[in-house]
Amino acid sequence: MKTNKEQLNDSLPITKKLPSRIKERLVIENDDRSYSFKDCISISKQTGIPILSILSTTNA
Repeated sequence: MKTNKEQLNDSLPITKKLPSRIKERLVIENDDRSYSFKDCISISKQTGIPILSILSTTNA
Protein backbone atom coordinates (compact mmCIF):
# COMPACT_ATOMS: atom_id res chain seq x y z
CA MET A 1 0.00 0.00 0.00
CA LYS A 2 1.31 3.43 -0.94
CA THR A 3 1.82 6.21 1.57
CA ASN A 4 -0.03 9.52 1.23
CA LYS A 5 3.08 11.16 -0.18
CA GLU A 6 3.58 8.39 -2.76
CA GLN A 7 -0.06 8.70 -3.84
CA LEU A 8 0.38 12.46 -4.08
CA ASN A 9 3.50 12.17 -6.23
CA ASP A 10 1.58 9.87 -8.59
CA SER A 11 -1.31 12.31 -8.93
CA LEU A 12 0.51 15.67 -9.26
CA PRO A 13 1.14 15.32 -13.02
CA ILE A 14 -2.62 14.96 -13.56
CA THR A 15 -3.20 18.54 -12.42
CA LYS A 16 -1.16 19.83 -15.36
CA LYS A 17 -3.55 18.11 -17.78
CA LEU A 18 -6.72 19.67 -16.35
CA PRO A 19 -8.49 22.37 -18.34
CA SER A 20 -7.81 25.87 -17.01
CA ARG A 21 -11.50 26.41 -16.13
CA ILE A 22 -11.22 23.50 -13.68
CA LYS A 23 -7.79 24.44 -12.31
CA GLU A 24 -9.07 27.95 -11.56
CA ARG A 25 -11.62 26.48 -9.14
CA LEU A 26 -9.28 24.16 -7.24
CA VAL A 27 -7.83 24.85 -3.81
CA ILE A 28 -5.69 22.77 -1.49
CA GLU A 29 -7.43 22.57 1.86
CA ASN A 30 -5.14 22.13 4.82
CA ASP A 31 -6.64 19.94 7.51
CA ASP A 32 -3.40 18.68 9.18
CA ARG A 33 -4.67 15.10 9.03
CA SER A 34 -3.44 13.79 5.71
CA TYR A 35 -0.74 16.34 4.94
CA SER A 36 1.08 18.95 6.96
CA PHE A 37 0.97 22.64 6.08
CA LYS A 38 4.53 22.24 4.81
CA ASP A 39 3.29 19.49 2.46
CA CYS A 40 0.50 21.80 1.25
CA ILE A 41 3.01 24.55 0.47
CA SER A 42 5.06 22.08 -1.56
CA ILE A 43 1.97 20.90 -3.45
CA SER A 44 0.94 24.49 -4.12
CA LYS A 45 4.38 25.39 -5.49
CA GLN A 46 4.38 22.33 -7.76
CA THR A 47 0.87 22.80 -9.11
CA GLY A 48 0.14 26.52 -8.81
CA ILE A 49 -3.04 25.68 -6.87
CA PRO A 50 -3.66 28.05 -3.93
CA ILE A 51 -3.96 26.85 -0.32
CA LEU A 52 -7.08 27.29 1.78
CA SER A 53 -6.27 27.06 5.48
CA ILE A 54 -9.10 27.06 7.96
CA LEU A 55 -8.12 28.19 11.39
CA SER A 56 -10.47 27.17 14.12
CA THR A 57 -10.49 27.61 17.84
CA THR A 58 -12.34 25.62 20.39
CA ASN A 59 -13.34 26.59 23.87
CA ALA A 60 -12.46 23.56 25.92
